[in-house]
Amino acid sequence: MPMESMESARRRKEIALADLREMEARRRRGELIETVAVRRQWADGLAAIRDRMLMLPDRVGAMLSRRDEADVRAILRAELEAALRAVVDDAGGQG
Repeated sequence: MPMESMESARRRKEIALADLREMEARRRRGELIETVAVRRQWADGLAAIRDRMLMLPDRVGAMLSRRDEADVRAILRAELEAALRAVVDDAGGQG
């Protein structure tokens, strides 16, 4: 492998430093976020959705007994929409 010239190495270093400065500036402007934070946020959001959905049978079970199909559909739709709206509200209205 041929040796790199000092000028080539210096140029590579300057480009790398410029890239790092640009990335840091973009991070400060909120254009870049850490993958760990995104994964954590997604996991929290999905857990909230799961928890809200798993509460539905207990919340609506008694309401659905002795109802006709149209009423059951309307109640389920309303409860699902309320649960999903609550997840969005809990997340600060994002989404």
